[in-house]
Order: sequence, then C-alpha cells, then structure tokens
Amino acid sequence: MKLWLITILLLTTTAISAGNREDKIKSLMEAQGLLATFQQQLDMGRAQGRAQGQIILAEVLRNLSPPPKYQKQLEEAFNNYIDALASPWSADELVAVWAQYFGAKFTDPELDKLIQFYSSELGQKEVAATRESLIQFSTHFAEAAKPIIETTFQDFTAELQSIAKACNCTRKRDKSDAVPVPTKEDQLGALLDEARKLRDNGNLEQALSNYLQFFEQSYGTSYTGVRLSYVPAEIAAMGETYPPALDALRELRDVREQRLLNNKPTRDDIHEWSSLSEYLEGPEYAINEYDLLRRKGNTDPVILANILELNWGNFISAGRYKEMESLAFDKLSTLDQTVADWDSYAGDSASDADIRKAMFDYLVGEYARVYQVLLATDNIEKANSVSQTLLSLNKDGATYHALIDAAKAAGNNDAASLLLSQARTELSPQEYSIATEGKPKQSLCTGSETNL
Repeated sequence: MKLWLITILLLTTTAISAGNREDKIKSLMEAQGLLATFQQQLDMGRAQGRAQGQIILAEVLRNLSPPPKYQKQLEEAFNNYIDALASPWSADELVAVWAQYFGAKFTDPELDKLIQFYSSELGQKEVAATRESLIQFSTHFAEAAKPIIETTFQDFTAELQSIAKACNCTRKRDKSDAVPVPTKEDQLGALLDEARKLRDNGNLEQALSNYLQFFEQSYGTSYTGVRLSYVPAEIAAMGETYPPALDALRELRDVREQRLLNNKPTRDDIHEWSSLSEYLEGPEYAINEYDLLRRKGNTDPVILANILELNWGNFISAGRYKEMESLAFDKLSTLDQTVADWDSYAGDSASDADIRKAMFDYLVGEYARVYQVLLATDNIEKANSVSQTLLSLNKDGATYHALIDAAKAAGNNDAASLLLSQARTELSPQEYSIATEGKPKQSLCTGSETNL
C-alpha cells in the first residue's frame, strides 16, 4: 500500500517526555513539523484505501441482490477490512526504527540542540540527514506491511465469499454489468498517474515515493520500457529542484554498479545500470566505465559484451565504430528476420496499428545505426544493401532522414548526397522537407505508456 500505511502509524505517538533517546527523537519529529506532513499523507491514504475497498464491495454487489440483513454484513466486512489496516506497530517500535536510521547519525547532545535550535546551522544538518534516512525508513515499513496487507485482503475476500454463499443471492450477471478486475498493469498505471499528479501539485516527497514503488513493482511487466526510460527521466527532472530525487536515483544505480564491479551482475542489472547512469550522468558514463573495466583486465568478457550491446547507440554516437562492427552484423541478422516476418505484425485494430508503427520506428532507428557502422568500417556493399532493405519497407521522409543523418555521421558525404538525390525525385515536397530537416521532436510523454 504506499507510504500512507507508514504514516498511519506515526500518528499514534503519545505525549512525550525528554527522558531518553527515543523521547528526544519524538520531540524532534514534532519540532520538525513531520507529523503535520504525515497527517496530510494519512488523509490521502485513508481516502485511497477506502476507495479501493469500495470498488471491491461494489463489484461483489453487482453479482448479488442481497436482502438488508446480508447487505449490512457485507458493509460491516468492508469496514472491518479498512479497520484491519490500522497500525500493527506500537509507537515505541516506530521510534526505535526511526532511531536506527536517523537517530544513529546524531549524539544525544546534538539531538538536544536540534530540538532547541531547529533553525540553526545544526538544523540544516538534520534536514540533510532526514532526506537520506526517510527512504530507508519508508522502505522498512513498506516491506514489513506487505504480508500484513496480503493476509488482510485474503481474509476480507474470504469473508465476502462466505457471506455471499450464506445469502444465496447470486443473480445472473449481464454483460453490460461487467466490471474488469484491475490487473497489475492497471495498478501500475494508476500508481504512475498518481506520481505525476503529486509531482505537478508540488508534493515531491510523495511523488518520489510513488515513482520508486513503480520502478520496483514494474520489473518484468509490460511497463519495462517506461521503467527504464520515462520514469528515470522524470525522477531526474524532478531532481533539478528536489535533490532527494537524484539521491534516490543514484542509490538505485549504485546498487547495480556494485554488482558490476564485483563481476556478478545479471543482464538486467547491466541494462538498468546503463539506463539509470545515462539519466544521471549522460551517455559517456557507461562508455568510461566500460573502458575502466577493460583496462582492469579481470572483467568477464560476457559482461563487457553486454555493456557494448546495451549501450551500442551511445558507442556509435561516440564514434567507436570498430568495436561495434561485429555487433552491427549480429543486429542486422535480427532486423532482417523481423522484416521477413513483417506481415505477421499486421492487425485490424487501432492498437495494432500503433504497435506496427512503433515497431517500424524502432526498425528505422536500428537499421540506420547498422548502416552508419557499416559505412564507417568500409563495408560499403553491405551498407547499401541495408539502405535498400529499409527503403523497400517504407519510402518516406523520416526513413530517408535517418539514413542521410547516419551517412553524414559516418563521414560518408557521397552516400548522404546519393540518398538526398533519391529523396528529391521520389518524395513529395512535404516528405522531402522531412528528409532534409527531420520531424519536429516530441516532448517527453507523460501519459499511461506501456512497453516502449
């Protein structure tokens, strides 16, 4: 359930005394105004939890026509479900965990000074420590809450089923009544939408929490592309005004980098490391790390090959053509097979057409990179075959533009001129303009994207 489950617990704190270390941390939390912030999150969380329960209850009632007695039992089961999500931890347990992540960074005298002089220079140190500790604190209780939430939900649904069975009031369901059960993708989409709304409304702390939850939960789903493109890009953009966002992104990257340096990464680790690094430091970071690993001489060759493959566009942009030559031929074989099977990607629906267009845009980009490498490594005959294959698939301004740009980047102006001449005779004035200038760049998408 999001960070709100954690904040529910924080409001159970009672009157405080300044006796021991945990009491001091309680006092400091009040001095910081953290409880007021948590109250706002709590209100939001309660509303979200109640709304989710009401959706489930409404779905059950769509299948039933219960008499008042059983309808009351169903509503009571719903209320019990909401109540069961109340704090499973005591205030002392919460403060002990907060002390573990936050309090350990300060001595007892420093805690006293923070409480008394929160606006002082020492208070600024506290702010920095809070940014670092809050992610650890949130993660602790989010993980601890998972089995509780799952068990509670199972108990809730089992109770609803028991009441429905006793009621024996199932009615035939009309197709028009059908309410689709939210899938994991639906939940992920809602989580991402909420993150963006929170970001746009200035609630950057909660927005970051939602983004990080989406990143962890979307692994292996249809949102894989979004997870490694839009999400880190949006977190990095948020980090321009909210430094904890960059800190969180860097922490994700550094975990994967450590596995890389220890020679124990999976391919997914390398993929995620590459993507996160690019949004943090730019495309040159992965290239520099690759060179460093290669100079060390003890890195698994498979790891180096994966870095090359997963960052091959960046290596090409950096002019590392010789290292890309073998990979370009491997890529070409896969691309040619995709073209051979192209008709199988046809469909009747609008979504099929969108998928087909996205696949073609991908083909154009990849073929253009292969074309660039082959030209730069003097595989001229094979490069010409690549351009002909791509243009046979679709002769439009965007395809010509990709090939022309690739030829220029490879330093082969003759090939670029020949393509430009072909485009002039074969394309309409509007498409020719695209061939020479390219399409206007689209802004970063912020809708409900899936696997891109």
